[in-house]
Amino acid sequence: QIPTELGLSQNVITCSFQDKTGFLWFGTKDGLNRFDGYQFKVFRQITNDSTSISDNSITSIFEDKAGRMWIGTENGLNLFDRTHEVFYRILPDPNNPNSLSHQQIRFVAEDKQGAIWIATSKGLNKLQLS
Repeated sequence: QIPTELGLSQNVITCSFQDKTGFLWFGTKDGLNRFDGYQFKVFRQITNDSTSISDNSITSIFEDKAGRMWIGTENGLNLFDRTHEVFYRILPDPNNPNSLSHQQIRFVAEDKQGAIWIATSKGLNKLQLS
């Protein structure tokens, strides 16, 4: 058990992950929480800040082979920049048939060829990175 007194944003955890550097990550309905063994750092959506996470309701956490952190939310996929601690949002674009099929992200995984697979509420999406 992890008490909220250590800084966890909420006591209902929707997903969890331990990255290659040893940090523990916890998704909640009130933000993404990174635990270093002593305290939490909470990442939340900030209005009018496009570098903040796209939504506070976290649905999935994944680290690919290259060490990139992918965070799924109820409103989009986010790529976390560890150096600057900012997020790059990947959202559906109704004018682009090659964008995400839906904003609700359910799961993120990587295949042996390095493609990122994103399951949404309305389909499976493949992101091929070079």
